[in-house]
Amino acid sequence: MRIYDIRASIYARLKALPWRRYLTAMWILSSELQSMYADELNSLYPDWLRDDELSLASSTMDAVGEVAKGNDTQHVVDKATKLAHEWRQLVDWARDDVKVSFGLVGAWRTFESLAQEIGGLTVHYDAAEWVGGAGMERWRARPPRITTFEEEVDDASPMAQTLALFERIVIRVAEAPDSNLDPVQLRSKILN
Repeated sequence: MRIYDIRASIYARLKALPWRRYLTAMWILSSELQSMYADELNSLYPDWLRDDELSLASSTMDAVGEVAKGNDTQHVVDKATKLAHEWRQLVDWARDDVKVSFGLVGAWRTFESLAQEIGGLTVHYDAAEWVGGAGMERWRARPPRITTFEEEVDDASPMAQTLALFERIVIRVAEAPDSNLDPVQLRSKILN
């Protein structure tokens, strides 16, 4: 599998989705990122950071889920704006800590971008730039390398399987009937 091709496909497919459908897909993808990086958080970081990150991630997922369901009230927008600022502080802190992997920072940037999108601080679909890289970098050795257009990985590798899963999630969200866009229920159907 060519890494660049599948990352470009994930990005293009996300950008082609209508806004609420995109948020549904990003909710599911973000929950996968959260699971993928749980071990790193649990093994390397103090309780206060894990608790802060889990609280930020959970609150961001709540906001994304609300907007995906059409509940984009001013309260949700204000909450997302506050979350975006809190994510920015965490990402800025992480840049100075050598223990934080490039992939984990990418996952946090995905959450930050989603909060920024909902809060109106950046353009829609900004998080689509981060999610594929965060999924890919989970499986890279440190330090991170620059991906070339020609770089390939075996289809059975964890990186290839993660990227294939991410693409499948986006495809299934695109194909889901309008009556079945609840992120929690759709995630369960896609992953089981």
